[in-house]
Amino acid sequence: MRKNIFLCILFGLLFASCYEDKGNYDYLGFPNLEMKLFEVVTDSETGEEVEREFGYIRVKSGDVVKIRPHLENNTEDNYSNLEYKWIYKDQVISTEKTLVWETSEVGEGSVVLEVNDPTYGTRFISSFSIHIESAYNSSGFLILDEKDGKKRLSFLMGGYYYDTKEFSPRISLYSEENDGKELPGGAFKIHMHFRRADENSQIMVVAPDDLVDINAYTFKEAMRGEDMFRGQIPEISDVMFMQWVDLAADTQGRLYRRIKSTNELFHSNQFLDTPLTDENGEEYRGIRFIPGNLSKSFGLMLDTEKNRYLAVSDYRNYNGSKHTLGKIMPIVYNDNGETEWPEGYTPLDNMGDAEVLFTGHYFYPSIDVYLYRTTQYFSVIRKGGKYYYQYFQVHLSDDASSAYVTDFLESEFKGLEPLMDENTHFELMRQAQGYDYSRMQPYLLIAKGNELHLFDINRVGDEKPSGTTVKLFEFPSPIVAMDGQSPLGSQLGVGLEDGSFYVLNMPGAKNMAMDEEKLVIQKLPVGTFGQFTDVLYNIMEQAPSLY
Repeated sequence: MRKNIFLCILFGLLFASCYEDKGNYDYLGFPNLEMKLFEVVTDSETGEEVEREFGYIRVKSGDVVKIRPHLENNTEDNYSNLEYKWIYKDQVISTEKTLVWETSEVGEGSVVLEVNDPTYGTRFISSFSIHIESAYNSSGFLILDEKDGKKRLSFLMGGYYYDTKEFSPRISLYSEENDGKELPGGAFKIHMHFRRADENSQIMVVAPDDLVDINAYTFKEAMRGEDMFRGQIPEISDVMFMQWVDLAADTQGRLYRRIKSTNELFHSNQFLDTPLTDENGEEYRGIRFIPGNLSKSFGLMLDTEKNRYLAVSDYRNYNGSKHTLGKIMPIVYNDNGETEWPEGYTPLDNMGDAEVLFTGHYFYPSIDVYLYRTTQYFSVIRKGGKYYYQYFQVHLSDDASSAYVTDFLESEFKGLEPLMDENTHFELMRQAQGYDYSRMQPYLLIAKGNELHLFDINRVGDEKPSGTTVKLFEFPSPIVAMDGQSPLGSQLGVGLEDGSFYVLNMPGAKNMAMDEEKLVIQKLPVGTFGQFTDVLYNIMEQAPSLY
């Protein structure tokens, strides 16, 4: 009896912070009565309900939690007239003996059970901890399409693990979670950006006249472009939001910038309303953003006006005493003391008459972990009527005042010409190396019409990659969108003109050419989507490590 009274008083003190107690009573235990809580779940094999003991529950928003208390009475006392009250964050969620609760609010806390006995005037308190995750806290493909004259943002929920076999489509999820609200009609791009905090991912839909920022965990709209810009929003052609520095380019390729006051918020400060100028006071023009690893403290840009690459610093040290935030600098050559570009190679700070057709970044996990402020790139260029590929590593110097290239390699891209027309597009697998040889995917994907071709970019040192392009797969409709940014390089998403969508299995894909059974993980049928605008893998589970 004394033990029960003590325990009940202790529970009352422990969980007083979890809910507000409106009563004026003592917490007294029931003589000779013990209570245990059991979670009621469905057995995966029999389909029947079973009970299991637990200490902590983790669910997704919208899941139903079912908890059944067991009362063990060691006497003949009658406790049949008990009253039950389940409380979560000061709200009564049930007055039934068995809790059946459909969760909604994302968060964590304690669910408290009050058991009252009006006959004896006594109360018993028990509780359990619960963590409610977003229903959309998952990896998968984000898809921007247009159907029936409306732009839609959908989410194919799944996972990047090698054994993932199915993705669950949530079509037009943005509108569903925002009371039917529509995206801007001109929306053309999905961009993910991050912060240094819990729930650190945000999804941005880019339109020429607006930016729609969306909570990646709830798909609720978080902010519009009018709150990000000090003055009028420029006619936007692209964005690159980093940890500290955010950039927007207009249709002339002019740059607009803001430097955030903290990296623990998605948005702080506003964009300046005047275009950036260089050291000579000239406006930057013709700027294109190159995707990269945003944890490496810089971003890469292509200056099409002067045909050169530029780096922009996103570096700030831990205490903020040293930084070069927002500094834009040309890419120079510096390898073991050599500062002249190798003969026969196209310098990145002066590309001459070369045309850059594609640049993408990739990494080898076993190597890149040791590459501080360094990102590896692969590009395709055209010059003198021929096609070439380039490998290069861009490094931000120790004091973040300059950007330079090492490990530079250029070679003619033989066999590419037949695959090139005005609609050809490229995609580079984000992760080039698995944990064993069979899971290597150092691939450049080339889409022409309904054909998907693969070029293995793997090389050793200065050796050029062996082999040529391989026709990986032939689809029933032309390819209009691709994305290979899954964290393990495990999947490629392919959107077709007929509105169907394929998820391909990429580890060792070059050895599975034209083998539908091995290559195709999942196919969403014709008409699932309208006209594809953009596809981007949601990497919230492996967001960049920011400092």
